[in-house]
Amino acid sequence: MGKIKNFFTKDKPWYLAFLRDFILSLLVLGIILGGIYLYSGVWPPLVAVESESMKPNIEIGDVVFIVEDEITTYQQATKTGLTSFNRPGNVVVYDVPGKNGKPIIHRAMYWVKKGEEMWGEGPEAPHSGYITKGDNNDVIDQKSPDIAYGEPIKKEWIQGKAKYKIPLIGKLRLFLDNLTGGIVHYTLETQYQYTHQQLQWIPSQCFS
Repeated sequence: MGKIKNFFTKDKPWYLAFLRDFILSLLVLGIILGGIYLYSGVWPPLVAVESESMKPNIEIGDVVFIVEDEITTYQQATKTGLTSFNRPGNVVVYDVPGKNGKPIIHRAMYWVKKGEEMWGEGPEAPHSGYITKGDNNDVIDQKSPDIAYGEPIKKEWIQGKAKYKIPLIGKLRLFLDNLTGGIVHYTLETQYQYTHQQLQWIPSQCFS
């Protein structure tokens, strides 16, 4: 025990001092990241936003902190008064398997059961899930072929609920990504126009 204590307290040659500082830095970083994970319940807990579908409430370059928690839809929140990012209902991060390969951050609007109409006079839901929509979009994601067409968002597809945002600091990460090839921005023009909110995970290299 005495040898361990001496390693961290006594002056050493530069390479041992460097090793000591490196180990201490890793310990501090591990404690911080462990605390963040315990609080959020998801990993990674931070995402950088790279499109405009949640404007004006979430902007390009904002970093969003997400947590694992119960979800209140827009429909429910209009009755309870709950707001998140300036509007009723929670904002969620989800990924539809086999779709665009990038997580989406949009608001949970309402829940539908299997066999119910996904919207007024619309098709029946193939399974239970959330109907979602970007605050800056004209149509729900389930009407958007490049997002989640005909697919209510299952609970297991949701990676977290947006809790807080840090404005603009994600722009550096997005800039660096563009220098190395960029993230594909999906757009589509049909009888309607829409955008969808794409994300980049921080600190991992996983695309959103």
